[in-house]
Amino acid sequence: MKNAETILADIINQLKSDTKLGFDALGMEAEAPEKSNPVINVKDQTIYPLHKTASNETVLLDANNNKLTLNKAALSKTNLTGVKFLNADLSGVDFIETILLDADLSKANLSKANMSKADLGGANLSKADLSEANLNKAKLWGANLIGANLSKSTLWGADLSGADLRGANLCGANLWGADLSDADLRGANLHGTILWDANLRKANLGGSILKAANLRGAVLREANFEKAILNDANLHGTILWDANLARANLSGTDLRGANLWGANLIGATLSNANLHGTILWDVNFSEADLSGTILEAAAMRGSNLHKANLE
Repeated sequence: MKNAETILADIINQLKSDTKLGFDALGMEAEAPEKSNPVINVKDQTIYPLHKTASNETVLLDANNNKLTLNKAALSKTNLTGVKFLNADLSGVDFIETILLDADLSKANLSKANMSKADLGGANLSKADLSEANLNKAKLWGANLIGANLSKSTLWGADLSGADLRGANLCGANLWGADLSDADLRGANLHGTILWDANLRKANLGGSILKAANLRGAVLREANFEKAILNDANLHGTILWDANLARANLSGTDLRGANLWGANLIGATLSNANLHGTILWDVNFSEADLSGTILEAAAMRGSNLHKANLE
């Protein structure tokens, strides 16, 4: 059985030929770490840290401090807590059930990566490319996804509670049953996104784009949709208790059977929207545009229609 020094030497030689890794990228020599401190296990082979920063963080970088290429590698069920993969090429990598708590994956290419059931709690994924990635049942609570590209990704049942998704691209993504409670989605693009049965309670979607998004059965209680674009979206059967939809665009939106008890729709546009059988108790429609809106069988007890357009 090879000892730690022999394994490290083999890995260094392999990385030199494959990625031209620079061992002085941080101005320091690589030293063989203790055998008890491996950071990556690939097919039962142990890879030891090639760099340690002053704060003892694991850093895997090339000679120019970026783009360590590990695309299509198999890193499933690996503990990579705190690892730095900033700006790395990780496209198509197998991260199934991998632990990436507090990892730095900012600006990394993770397109088509399989990260199902991975634990990315508190990870930095700002401006990362996660397009077409598999994140089903992944844990992304409190993660930084500012400006990340999640277009066409799948996040069934993923935990994104408290995550920061400001300005993120989620066009065509599938978040069926995902937990986005308390998440910050201001300015995010969710055009055509599937959010069926998702939990968005207290989420902030101010100014976000949800055109043609499917939120059927979603929990949107106390969520903020101020100035959001929701035209032609499917909100059939959603729970919008006390939600803020002030000045939101809901033209052509399907709100049949939804519950908007106490919601704020001041100045909202609901032209040609379908609110058949919707619960609208104590809703504030003042200055809202309800032209062509279907309100048949809607319950509007206590609603405020001051200066609303009902023509």
